[in-house]
Amino acid sequence: MTENFSYVGRNQQGEKVSGVLKAENVSAAAIFLQTQSITPLNIEPAKAAFDFKKLMNMSLSHKVDTQELLSFCRGIAALDETGVPLVAAISQLSLSCASQYFAQILQEIADNISAGKTLANALRNYPKVFSPLFTNIVEISENTGNIGKAFLQLASYTEMSLANSRRLKSSVRYPLTVVCIAVLGCMAVNVMVLPKFAGIFAQYKGTLPLPTRVLMGFSSLVINHWFLLVLGISCVIFGIPRLFKIDSVKMFWDRFKLKLPILGPLQSRIMLFQFTWTFALILRSGMPLIKGLGFAAGATGNAYFNQQILQMCRNIEKGESLATSATITKLFPPSVLQMLSVGEESGRLDDILQAITGYYEREVDYDIKRLNDLLEPILMVLIGGMVLTMALAIYLPLWQLIDISKTH
Repeated sequence: MTENFSYVGRNQQGEKVSGVLKAENVSAAAIFLQTQSITPLNIEPAKAAFDFKKLMNMSLSHKVDTQELLSFCRGIAALDETGVPLVAAISQLSLSCASQYFAQILQEIADNISAGKTLANALRNYPKVFSPLFTNIVEISENTGNIGKAFLQLASYTEMSLANSRRLKSSVRYPLTVVCIAVLGCMAVNVMVLPKFAGIFAQYKGTLPLPTRVLMGFSSLVINHWFLLVLGISCVIFGIPRLFKIDSVKMFWDRFKLKLPILGPLQSRIMLFQFTWTFALILRSGMPLIKGLGFAAGATGNAYFNQQILQMCRNIEKGESLATSATITKLFPPSVLQMLSVGEESGRLDDILQAITGYYEREVDYDIKRLNDLLEPILMVLIGGMVLTMALAIYLPLWQLIDISKTH
């Protein structure tokens, strides 16, 4: 059972340092400090205090942020290069974690390694944090003695995943913000403006114009039956994620979104970029081609893409070449298929995949800029149409009422 100890000591430069660390007892804390080139002067149990940050971390969902995983990979690589033992390195990194949940996981991993487990097996106890790809690359590195190099590669992989996530978020952030503001504006008009015109429209003899009837109906729904609207929105927010957990639904949606007019090609290129980058990393780590292909398939997070790549694995097992099995999937353009064929024949597949990755990275950056250029006029037309609809809904009956009053 570990507990917190506060310490005061001196580093190699003779400077006074202090902090808090986790250890089983005072002796274990002193040994750990010595491995960090710190001469302990005083070690005592840390006083319990109300930690609001810790309380907030414990109240949050048990998830590890990608940025924290990236920092962990870089930290292990750096500490391994300086010769710090693995257990001490992981324990030290657990002390600097912003997430209490991740800090606890790292400490447990360090304890498992001290008890005789390999690092890969210790990581496999936390499949929601460390993917099978992650743990398999670590296992290969333990067998070859290149843990530091493996974690550098995993840091690059995690950074690539983070960059792709940010690319997608940046491409949809602006349009989503504009659409949300426009929808909120429409709601405000329906709740605060249209009811004031209801009395005037009641004097209208005849059928109200279609835009007015639509908006009046929506206004009545928002004001008089708001609970139905809240119920419908809640069903969408909580129901859709559960719906996508059904394999057949997820498969249909993942295939359908690749065929969308503007976003489809962009998503395809991002997935091909993730796949080729990951596959190149796996081959460089020394994993066999078919096994590595299966792990790389899951890197995109798209069920349809994953299914097609796994079909490639089955075709290769039957004796097909990599390029031929890739052609059957219809996921790769002819230029990439040709490069895969050259790489397979020359035995330089990892280098060819790296070149393909660079090509797709440039294409994705260009597509995102092009997407932003295309969305601006589309959003202007959409918002203009909403404003025009609201204006017609209010002014058309008013103009007709004015005409009627003039005739009388």
